[in-house]
Amino acid sequence: MNPKKILIIGDYFSGHGGTEKVLHDFYWHFYKKYDIGLLCIDSDINERQWLNDINDVHFLNVSEYLKKIYSKNIFLKIIMQLGLKKLFKNSIYYKLLKKSIASKKPDLIISTSYVFLKQIRKIISQEQLNCKVVYWDHMANSYYLKNDKLFLNNIYQPDYYFAISSGIKNSLSNLNISHEKLFLIYNPISAQSENKFSLTPIKFIYIGRLMLEKQKRCLDIIHAVKIIEHLDFSVELYGDGEERALLEKEVKKLNLMDKISFKGWVNNPWHEINQASCLLLSSQYEGFGLVLAEAISYGIPVISSNCKYGPEDIILPQINGQLYATGDIQQLASSMALFIKQPSLFYQPAVIKSSIEKFYTANYFENLNTILQTILNDHSDAS
Repeated sequence: MNPKKILIIGDYFSGHGGTEKVLHDFYWHFYKKYDIGLLCIDSDINERQWLNDINDVHFLNVSEYLKKIYSKNIFLKIIMQLGLKKLFKNSIYYKLLKKSIASKKPDLIISTSYVFLKQIRKIISQEQLNCKVVYWDHMANSYYLKNDKLFLNNIYQPDYYFAISSGIKNSLSNLNISHEKLFLIYNPISAQSENKFSLTPIKFIYIGRLMLEKQKRCLDIIHAVKIIEHLDFSVELYGDGEERALLEKEVKKLNLMDKISFKGWVNNPWHEINQASCLLLSSQYEGFGLVLAEAISYGIPVISSNCKYGPEDIILPQINGQLYATGDIQQLASSMALFIKQPSLFYQPAVIKSSIEKFYTANYFENLNTILQTILNDHSDAS
């Protein structure tokens, strides 16, 4: 019997994000069981390292496509001048999507983007494919875009939905999507035998894109450090971003150079971090908060904002970490100070590691395969 075909569709992959890691893991756990293809729409083709060992990968870049035909097509120039660029681009997206889907003839399409869900549904109908559609929300769009016209025009098209946090599942439910269509799957984490937890010296770490405020709110960490600078500790920031220079300037302005160091972006920070005391996450929002679970897998406790969504699914207070109110710098500083003064009250590496058993890859993919079989069997019953 030929394996079932799964086509994963996503857009704007940077090559460095948590979504890319999860999709890579998805492929490697299921490529022997299913025929899996990946379609990357308008993604950075220069950052392809995460795709090197995935066999069936295709890129769909409409801007590049338009560049190739623009100079040779007078009619296209007129369309652009008449302000019909968006309409024309949508037709190109549809044309290229249709070509990819018709070629693959998948049994299941999993889309991490909501933008193309309506087009995907139309293509399935036109091509008369017996194919189910799953929307896999990695960015809590179901909450932050709940009043957005484009989002609402697309979100009711899938047959099923994967939620990576209970908050996302609740947001989808609040959009009147039936419970039977919703699967809470979380994100996978590799179990680690190594213990990287250490209190000598006390070192906080941050791993992620460097942003003043916006999503990551790194400025909160710097200002919290200023409040407790009299204590004995350090903070290492792993990551990069357009606002890194502004954050470095703020550290110098507050005279915190002996407390905070910038390590830059590294391909795998956990290869660089030999020991740490606690990981910090100060985000305004997350889809899941993968870095929290990664730290916990190494026996490292975490202090995180109680943002939408993810941290509340991962953190068990006084077992593997602490939550503080998003944007409350004083509460963040107090949580850090408590950890510095009394870290041994509730932090035991073995207990920390075991607190996220359901996220570890063996359990995660066993559960996800059961879900995939349920969906594909529904497909078979409909044929």
